[in-house]
Amino acid sequence: MVSLSGNRFKFWPFCLIGALVGTVVSQTVLDICTTLMCLHMIYDYFKTPENFKKMKRIGIEWAFAAYFVVVLLGFYFNASPDAEVAASLAKFSWVINLYIYIYAFSRIEMSPQKLICFFAFAFLLPNAYALATYFAGFDFLTQNYTHRIIGLVNSATYHAHANAVLLVFMAAVLWLCREKISRRLFIFSFVSLLIFALSVFLTHTRGIWISVFLSSVFSLALVNRKAMYVFLALACLALSLAYIFSPRFKERVHQTNIEQNSERINLFKLNVQIWQEYPLLGIGYGENLRRNREYWDRPEWNMPEDYITSHAHNQFLNVLATTGILGLFFFSSFYFYFIRLNWKVVQSLRSQDRTLKQVLALACLWAQVEFFLACLTDVSFEYAKIRALLIFVWALIINIQRDSLKESPHVAV
Repeated sequence: MVSLSGNRFKFWPFCLIGALVGTVVSQTVLDICTTLMCLHMIYDYFKTPENFKKMKRIGIEWAFAAYFVVVLLGFYFNASPDAEVAASLAKFSWVINLYIYIYAFSRIEMSPQKLICFFAFAFLLPNAYALATYFAGFDFLTQNYTHRIIGLVNSATYHAHANAVLLVFMAAVLWLCREKISRRLFIFSFVSLLIFALSVFLTHTRGIWISVFLSSVFSLALVNRKAMYVFLALACLALSLAYIFSPRFKERVHQTNIEQNSERINLFKLNVQIWQEYPLLGIGYGENLRRNREYWDRPEWNMPEDYITSHAHNQFLNVLATTGILGLFFFSSFYFYFIRLNWKVVQSLRSQDRTLKQVLALACLWAQVEFFLACLTDVSFEYAKIRALLIFVWALIINIQRDSLKESPHVAV
């Protein structure tokens, strides 16, 4: 996908690729690669400090810091004495990771051909494995029966939400760069993309079906209205065929009544109740899940012992319940800052010819819109591997804005 100037071992591309693949394969791989990049970044700081001249403030650090302070105050005033404070605060390492990834992207070179090759090859095996386990009816590693794709991460939710971000990013790059690559590479990449899409679809995660569809319509409308209409026609045809020939898909479509979704509705109402009781600072970061049972035991709920304990299946309601109105304000401030920044970068590049930076800016915007829509049906930002993908997108758009990306010479593939 990338190359590093000089003849040295290509450290930064290797670690970035490893970390990206780790988001859909292994948390350990993601952590190891990120740690290695952090250590090398520290080494570079002392050896070649000139590389850090462009490492200036992002401009939204105040919201990062304020959100962290709100979390601390929430733990101090509202959380229970046995709250898992240290583990919860450790999750904020994503802020450090953001700066690591910003620096990492500034140290590599990209080209459309190698970028497409990376996506086509790197994620082909994990998705092919996921499809094989689905049609076999059991996971080869755990030997557990499965009626939906769970992937190498052993979770339909993780597999769907993480791969959806990668899917729309790959689709954007392939579509926008199709004239810059060979016909053979395009055909192979397109087949890989179809396997990718089928792998995400067969997780039977309705929120992701909706987020991928709507984000695709939005992004294609920005680039090519005709392509959007073609996509709508093909998507409607594919969904109609799935409805006719796939009992599982038909079942998921019909699973929209109140009775079948009562658990999610109750969790939604519960988190609204939690916020009403702790309006300013919330119940404590992550405490809505840990203290779920306390509420089910109350007279107004009186739920059985084996009733589900879970989070709110909406990222923003989850933030509201756990960090209050103050936390939601600061979270929304930095969350939407990057969407707004991405939009401004796309607009600033519209007048240019189809450059790699323009392609990547559009791909980042598509990925951010998809992630936002996915957050309306689950707490995507709270899952480390899924959140990492959004952090990669933020780091990439920062480098595009700063004009820090290097495009390698064209290499025939």
